[in-house]
Amino acid sequence: MKQTLIAVGSKDCRVTVWKFDSFKKDEESRKAYFEIFYGHHNEITALHIQRILGIVISADKDGVVLIFCILSGKLLRSIYPHLQNDEFIKIIQADENGFVILVTSKDKIYVYK
Repeated sequence: MKQTLIAVGSKDCRVTVWKFDSFKKDEESRKAYFEIFYGHHNEITALHIQRILGIVISADKDGVVLIFCILSGKLLRSIYPHLQNDEFIKIIQADENGFVILVTSKDKIYVYK
């Protein structure tokens, strides 16, 4: 069974991951709510799903990066990069080895393991 996961961040500090089953015929039955993740205190600025590790990584305007397990909904790790006042995370990438790459609005790059 093939599934597509889509992560959506919002101004209300939530991250929502939706699961879509591509084998179903009609659009309404294909869409299925999966999980809402809480923990941010500001608007979400970047998201990344790493399917192999089963995680969703999110960043907010304060620069806080949270890593959640998609299946359990549990917070696995918090990252606090040292950002300037007007700087935020604009891109998140992660590989199957657990490396997390953050790119800021000032094009600084942070790598975490």
